[in-house]
This record gives sequence, structure tokens and C-alpha cells, in this order.
Amino acid sequence: MISKKAQSVVTLFGEMGKADGSMSSDSYRWIYSKCGNQSDLAGISRKSKNIIGMSLNSFKKYCDENVEGGFKSVDALRDKLNRKKHPKKSDKVKSKDELKELRLRIDELERSKAILIKGYNELNTITLDLLGNSKGNSIEYRKHRELYELYFGVSLVVDNNEE
Repeated sequence: MISKKAQSVVTLFGEMGKADGSMSSDSYRWIYSKCGNQSDLAGISRKSKNIIGMSLNSFKKYCDENVEGGFKSVDALRDKLNRKKHPKKSDKVKSKDELKELRLRIDELERSKAILIKGYNELNTITLDLLGNSKGNSIEYRKHRELYELYFGVSLVVDNNEE
């Protein structure tokens, strides 16, 4: 007859295999959370699955006796689950991709602002000369110039005749 601890180790290894094959990590969160180190894995206690927590040395002993490949295969699977839950390289790649995307967005915004300013300057050369030369529209011209400076942070060229 197999002991409770031996059965516990076999059951845990089976659950780890299921967690590795599962697409959703939510149902196996209890395993993923303990795959950080060997002693946490050995200490898992789950009554519903008949898994008993034990010391690391006892865990190694029962793994070597009852699991195909021994403790090495259990530890390799633990490490695989840990890497699956906490991928290191893909996070760096993802953050680099996000950084590139943000840089592209900033460049696009700067280009859009430059195009807008250029178009607005061309409009100014056509219409503001007419507004500035007309005495009745000088107040509107001054308001327009102040708004332009406020929005774009760019000063219009001041006409020497006005001031």
C-alpha cells in the first residue's frame, strides 16, 4: 500500500502536468504561486486534492521513489511552470516594443503640430496682413495674435508699422 505522502507527491506531480498543459492559469493559481522555489512547492497542502505539505528533504525522497524521473523531473516541471508564469525575456521585449510605439506616437504628434503651424502661418500671411492694415480690425488682429502665441508657443512677426 502506498503511503499518504507518496500519494501526495504523485498527485501533485499530476496536477503540475495538468497546469502545464492548461491554457488558463486561473484554475491552477495555487500551483503557480508555489513554483518560485523548491521548499514552497514541497510545502503545498491541498486537502481537496489529497496533497500533504512536507519538508523539502521528505519531498525529494518521495519524489525519487514514486515519480518517474525522480525529483529532477519534478523540479524541471516546477521551473517550467515558474517561467511560464513569470516570463523574463518577453517582458523586456514587450517594454521595448511599447517604448518604440510611444516614440513613434510622439514623432507623429510633433509632425502634426509642425504641419498645423506651417498651414496656419500660410493662412496668416494671406489674411492677417489684410486685418492688420485695416484700422477697424486692429483689435481682432491683436486678439488673434495673442491666441496664436498661447496655442502654439510661437510669436508672430511683429509689423513695425503697428507698434
